[in-house]
Amino acid sequence: MSVDAMIMAPSLQLHIPMELQIYSEADPDTKITDLPTFEESSIRKICKLGSGCHHDVYLVSTQSRQQLALKCLSQSTVPNQDLSADLTNDLIMEAQILAGLDHENIIKVRGVSCNPIESGTAGSRYFFLMDVLSDSLFDRVQRWSKDESCFNGIKSFILGKRTRKLDPKKMMSRMETVAIGVAQGMAYLHNKGVVLQDLKPANIGFDMETGQARIFDFGMARHSLDLSMNKTAEICGTPRYMAPEIMKGETPTKASDVYSFGCVLYTLCSLKVPFRSFAAKENELEEFKAMVIAGERPSLKCIPCPLVRSLIQDCWAQDPLDRPTFNEIVEERLPDIRTECNNTKQKKLIKRIDSGSLNDSIHVSFRSDSGITISVKSSL
Repeated sequence: MSVDAMIMAPSLQLHIPMELQIYSEADPDTKITDLPTFEESSIRKICKLGSGCHHDVYLVSTQSRQQLALKCLSQSTVPNQDLSADLTNDLIMEAQILAGLDHENIIKVRGVSCNPIESGTAGSRYFFLMDVLSDSLFDRVQRWSKDESCFNGIKSFILGKRTRKLDPKKMMSRMETVAIGVAQGMAYLHNKGVVLQDLKPANIGFDMETGQARIFDFGMARHSLDLSMNKTAEICGTPRYMAPEIMKGETPTKASDVYSFGCVLYTLCSLKVPFRSFAAKENELEEFKAMVIAGERPSLKCIPCPLVRSLIQDCWAQDPLDRPTFNEIVEERLPDIRTECNNTKQKKLIKRIDSGSLNDSIHVSFRSDSGITISVKSSL
C-alpha cells in the first residue's frame, strides 16, 4: 500500500480535557512524561499498516533501527483544527493509559511525540509508538473458517455424507491460544480500573515472537472513574460487540467489556461473526439495537462444548450484574472448560481403543490455500 509523506498540521491549541486530569489524579503512577520522546524527523516510515476513521497506523523505523508501529491522526483530519485538537487529546489519553500498563497480553507503548502537552501547541501530527503485531484475530478467524470448510468438504467426500460440524480439538486450541490470553489481559485491565469499551477480533493481535494474543486498540479506553463522572459521553463501540445497556445510553462498565468478550468467544468458537444478518447499515442500526436490547442473541448450537456455551451465555446476559467478572473467568470458568475437554478427550480415546476403531483406517492429507496441512481419517 502506498504511503504519502506526513504533512505538517496548522498550529493549534491543545486543551487537556477534564477527564484526562481526573485520570491522572485517580492513577498517579500512569505518567505520559515517563515515556521516551521522539522527533518526527528521527522516524522513517516504511509502510501503512492500517487506517481508521481518523487515525493512521504506520510501520516505522527509529534511528536505532527498531521497528515499531506509529499511530497518528490521518492527513484528512489534520486541517480541521477543532476536530484535530479533540482527537489529539484522545491520542494523548490513549498513550497515557497504555503507559501505565505492563502485561504480556496488552500492547506496549514505546514512545510519544516530543513535549505535546508542555509546548501547548502541535506543530505536527501528534503520534505515539508501540510494538508491531502480526495479523489480527479478525484475519485469523477468516482463515480458520476457510480451512474448516475445506476440511469438512474433504471429510464429506471420504465419508460419503455431508458434515458441517466444528472440530472440537481445533476449537479448544483456539481457546488456549486466544481466549485465555485475552481474558487474562482484560482481568489485568479491570484490576487497574480501565474499561476498554471496544473489545472485538479486529482489536486483538498476536505477538511477532511469542504468538501470544495481545489487545492493542485503546482509543476508547477510559478509567472507570472517568466514565462514572462523565454522564454525557457519546455511545462508542462496534454494534455487533456492544452491550445492550450501552445501546440504551447507559454508562459503560466493566460488565460491558465482559459482554463483548462473550461475543468474541462466540466468534472464536463458531468462526462466525455475531448477528451475521446485521448489515451494519445506518438504516438498520435502530432495529438491530432494539433486537439486542430485547435480549436476542446468536444461536450456540454449533458450539460442541456445553461449558463453553454456558460461559458465552453468562457473558452476554441481559443484566450486567448477572455476568461473571474477568477474574472469575480466568480463575474458574476457563480452567473448568480445559479440565472438562481434557476428560472428554481421554474418554473418547479409551472408547476408540476398546472398539478397535484405531486400526484399519485410511489417512488423507492435503494443504489448504493458507498452507495448513489438514488430515482426514476414516475407518475402512
